[in-house]
Amino acid sequence: MICAASNLDTGKLGAIKTLEQEIGKTIVAYSCSDPKPSNLTEEEIRKIKALEEKLAVTLVAFN
Repeated sequence: MICAASNLDTGKLGAIKTLEQEIGKTIVAYSCSDPKPSNLTEEEIRKIKALEEKLAVTLVAFN
């Protein structure tokens, strides 16, 4: 499962801000999905690893 901060429209953001004020707590909205990993060729893996090294990040390929 992959989760990230939600991209909220103005209405949803306003509702969360209202609730934050009511309860006196900070609220963070996350959206999650369950993507399936891709089957990669050796060439695709090589390219991904090269870019990971260049960018100093970890990359994951999904369908």
